[in-house]
Amino acid sequence: MNIFSIVGIALISACLIVVLRRYSPEFSVPVSIIASIIILLISVVFGKEIFEKIEEISSCANISSENIKLIFKAIGICYIAQIGKDICIDCGERALGDKVDLAGKIAIASISIPVATQVLKLVLELINK
Repeated sequence: MNIFSIVGIALISACLIVVLRRYSPEFSVPVSIIASIIILLISVVFGKEIFEKIEEISSCANISSENIKLIFKAIGICYIAQIGKDICIDCGERALGDKVDLAGKIAIASISIPVATQVLKLVLELINK
């Protein structure tokens, strides 16, 4: 699948959601969620090649695989939180969407602690030399 397929799925889903909101509003949210999941899964398949190249480059540059995994986790958290927030806003729950956004930021901060610790240790080593 290419980007045209993704856009096609999105446009068909959007039209279906608009019609459902008018006649059966209770079905519009599940359709939106399912369409978002399908598009996300297709995008992950596209991203696989990018991830492989980044891992190849990082091994050549002697970058720790743990740091690369951390970056991928942070990117994943960002996307999942953004999609969750957007779905909440689509449902008319902006305040709930903002909480999802905040939770995503907190999750990224919590997984970043090991990197921050490494940076702090490196700075302390440089100061002591």
